[in-house]
Amino acid sequence: MHDINTKHDIFIKNYALTELEQKTIENLYELNEIILFLPKNPTTSQVQSFKKILGVQIGSGYLDYQKSNNTFELIMQWREIEGIFE
Repeated sequence: MHDINTKHDIFIKNYALTELEQKTIENLYELNEIILFLPKNPTTSQVQSFKKILGVQIGSGYLDYQKSNNTFELIMQWREIEGIFE
């Protein structure tokens, strides 16, 4: 559990997330999945791209299903903005 909190804290610091942004992530997304797909040491541009789309949602359904879909959509939109198509 300590390792997970450390990863979360590092992500929050590296992406300079406000409390409101942290709550948005907690309510809409799977933070562990975001951490896996986004850069560990983002550039300023990458942070701005991430914050620009933070809050994106897709569809509805059970909470876990919806969070997973929201997370996927957030990651895909971020990759598109950043020009990562691999």
